Order: sequence, then structure tokens, then C-alpha cells
Amino acid sequence: MKTFIILMLFSSFAFSNETEQKVLSDWLTHEYGETPVKFETIHEIKTKWPFSEHMEKLYFHKYTMTDGTSNIGITGPVTFSLASVNQNQYTNEELTWLYTGWFIDLGLKSKGNHDEALERKTCSHLTSLIPKDDFKIEGCIGLFYKEFKHSAIKVTYEKSNGYAVIFAYNQTFGDTADIKLDFTNLAPVFYYYLGREYLKK
Repeated sequence: MKTFIILMLFSSFAFSNETEQKVLSDWLTHEYGETPVKFETIHEIKTKWPFSEHMEKLYFHKYTMTDGTSNIGITGPVTFSLASVNQNQYTNEELTWLYTGWFIDLGLKSKGNHDEALERKTCSHLTSLIPKDDFKIEGCIGLFYKEFKHSAIKVTYEKSNGYAVIFAYNQTFGDTADIKLDFTNLAPVFYYYLGREYLKK
């Protein structure tokens, strides 16, 4: 009897993963006109989720396309893949931060109450604080709502030609992006830190 129960539990778990993988596979096929040739569920977590009153179960899947390239996507409360970002080097925790921040950004922008004037003012202020001898400003992005007041600035080190992104919390400088994450786009860095701050609360 014990063996039977264990097998039933394992079968149910495997079926759940296969179902979630198919959801992402169908989405990728629709978005890119190509079906992945390989799937692997690499992480599952039950966590708080933006705009939801309940804990949500997130599934992260690694997929491989016909040309051999691989990346990661999410299913659960939402199905998506930040395909423009190479996520293979992210830890499971960092993936959770990334997609949580992305969903916050998506949800708040859909409400249409973004204060663009405040964003321009804050970006200008933060930009003025960066030492011009060491950095070259490449852009600023922010979310300025009642719920969130965060911003990020992409800069390059002129002397070393390296990249960095400074993420600010409520107009105060915070972290510089971890170089191992290879953040060359500003938006993913913003998602990363925004999600991290949200999940800390």
C-alpha cells in the first residue's frame, strides 16, 4: 500500500509539470511560430503575487528551440517568457524577482495612471547625482504610482567600458546590478530589483 501511494503522488506531480509545460509550449508556438523541442521544469514556488489576494504557485521551465538556443519561461498565474533576456544564469530566487517585477510593471501600466511628469523630474534628479567623470548616462526608467515609487538608471563606465545599472528606492540610490547577470537592457534590471523589493515586504 505504501508503494502504491508513493507512485500515485509522483504521477500526479509529473502530470502537473507536463500540463504546465504544454501551456508554455503552446504560448511559445503562438508567439514565435516554433515549438520548443525540449522542456524541463526547473523550479516551483508558492509565493505572494502582485495584485492577488492569495499566494500563487509559479512554475519555471527551461526550454530549447530547434536551433539549440535555450531560455526560461513562467506559467501559473501568467504565461510568459522574457525571451530577449538570457535567464540561464539566474538563480531560482532571481527568476522569481525578475518575473514578479515584470508583472508589477505590466499591471500598473495597464491602469494608465503613470505620472510621467514625476518620472521625468525624478530621472533628471537621479541623473544629476551620478559622477560624470566615471559614468555615461544611457537612459532612465521608472514607475511612479501610489503603490510604487522606484526608478533605475542605466550607465556605462567610461574608463572600463563596463555596464552598470543603479536602482533607486524612493529617490535614494540603492544597488548596482550584479555583473554576472549580464544586464545590458535597462528594463530587465528594473524588473529584477522591483520584484526583489516587493517580495521583501
